Amino acid sequence: MKKIAVLALLVLSLVGSAVSGGADPLAAPWIWSVAVVPPPGGWLAEQGVAVRAGLLLLQGRLNEPAEGVRGFDVIFSWDDALLPDAVPDRVEAWRARGVVAVLSFASPETDRALALAMGRQGPPLLFAGGEDFSLKDLSGSPLPYLFALSQEKTCRANALSDYVLRQGGPVVALLSDLLEPDLLRGHDEARHRLEARGMPTRSLLFRTSADDALLSRVDEVLAARATSALLFLDPLATLDLWALTRRMGYSLSLLYGGPFGPPLGTAEGLLFADQDYPLATDPQLEHLRDDLWLDEGLRVADGAAAARAYSLGLWLAKALEAAGPEASALAEALGHVESIALGSQLLSIDSRTHRPLLSVLAVLEVGPGGRLIEKAFVDVRSFEVSDGRLEMP
Repeated sequence: MKKIAVLALLVLSLVGSAVSGGADPLAAPWIWSVAVVPPPGGWLAEQGVAVRAGLLLLQGRLNEPAEGVRGFDVIFSWDDALLPDAVPDRVEAWRARGVVAVLSFASPETDRALALAMGRQGPPLLFAGGEDFSLKDLSGSPLPYLFALSQEKTCRANALSDYVLRQGGPVVALLSDLLEPDLLRGHDEARHRLEARGMPTRSLLFRTSADDALLSRVDEVLAARATSALLFLDPLATLDLWALTRRMGYSLSLLYGGPFGPPLGTAEGLLFADQDYPLATDPQLEHLRDDLWLDEGLRVADGAAAARAYSLGLWLAKALEAAGPEASALAEALGHVESIALGSQLLSIDSRTHRPLLSVLAVLEVGPGGRLIEKAFVDVRSFEVSDGRLEMP
């Protein structure tokens, strides 16, 4: 009887599920309702379909046993798309509805607004990404109700410096933009890691937008006997420097420390680090797609999005099983969850960062025609990643 009622309520949620306020149609004494914010394209876009599919698969598995999770059914409620300006009202609506937690697949701008609104008061908020901002306040402590499945973006500096250490060489050059705090943090982290392991470095800090002496910068790198250079520059400056070294025939390995994007797809030989690639190419995704078809009758194109959604929901479910829905107890439990399956990886959460203790990043090279070539996989530990700090209102 309970399962029939759950299915009826689920149909209600799918017909009119994007609830921005008022009573929760899934409210029941034996249900824990979880609000889910869709990806920027909404629930009908490819990524949105995959996210919903992953969570529906998990929901069915959690609720299939008679006992559910501590005697309750966990039901995911599909919210409307959300822009940053609408965040305060939506958060108040969630609190009024009594949702036990919120899962967000939104844009970095919306996620940041959610972090500022919910970080200190709850309910717990779990980001499917969370790469683009810190979860910590200015004191360096993680905000109690914020959690993220990805490492902060400076993790690329950790991966690239460790990769360079594997390659060896007399000295490593580091070039960074003085006016970009995120790039400077990456530069500082890489230099610290390299020098702590005995690798000499040569740093060149300058204002990218005002610099017209790239050739002299490269000459300084070569004069220092560097055979590789870590670039914490914007994409266009990186592309200019790459083109210059190719034109001059310099034998210099270039490693880009920022997020890889289309402007750099032609930079053959350029290396960069990426934390999404290992999941996107994980053979375990085929098994997930099979399960989605067999269990839910759903076919998804974006297997990585479905896997990330499943893992984020599983993280929450394990914490609910351990602590129940009371916000502070649930948040405490979320910081200690272990064995969260993400593709072939098993993640454990670091209570010091509210992110996975260890993540695998890929070091990739741009090959002919923009094809990506795997060079190495590098483990990155979240407590070693340099982070920015959220300035709370």
